[in-house]
Amino acid sequence: MRGWRERLDREAIAARHPGHDHRYHVSLRPACPPAYVVDGMVAITFREGRRLDGALRFVTSLDPAAALRLGARLGLDEGESLAFVDAHERTHVALQLEGAGEEDEEEASRHVDAVWLSLRHPRAAGLVRAGAFGLVTRVREDFWERLVDAG
Repeated sequence: MRGWRERLDREAIAARHPGHDHRYHVSLRPACPPAYVVDGMVAITFREGRRLDGALRFVTSLDPAAALRLGARLGLDEGESLAFVDAHERTHVALQLEGAGEEDEEEASRHVDAVWLSLRHPRAAGLVRAGAFGLVTRVREDFWERLVDAG
C-alpha cells in the first residue's frame, strides 16, 4: 500500500518538535493506512514510528469537508469547525506524549472537546459545570446528544 505513503510524503506539512515530529495532511482523501479508514471519518491521528533519537512521529490526516459537516451539526462556523477538529487531534498527540492509555486518552479527549466547545458555543456552556477559576469539573453524560439534538 505505497499509495497513501507516497501521497503523505508528497503532500503533508511537517513540523519537527524537540520531543516529537508531526506531519499534517489535509485532503478530501486523507492519507492513512487503509485499515484506519472508516465511513464518516473526519480526521485521524496515528503514530508513524520513531525518529532516530527515539522521539515519536505522528501523522494527522484531516478531511476538511467532513470537519465542516461535523461543525455544522454542532452549530459552529467554518473556522471554528476546523479549529475544533484540529484541537481534538492535537489533544490525542499531547496525551500520547504523556503516556496516556487508550481508554484514558479517549475519555480525556472527550472532556477536552467539551471544554473547548463550552468556551465557544452558547449551548455547550450550559452543559458543563465549572468550578473555581472557571475550570470545567463535570461534563454532563448526555453532553453530545443534547448539544446536537438542540440544534
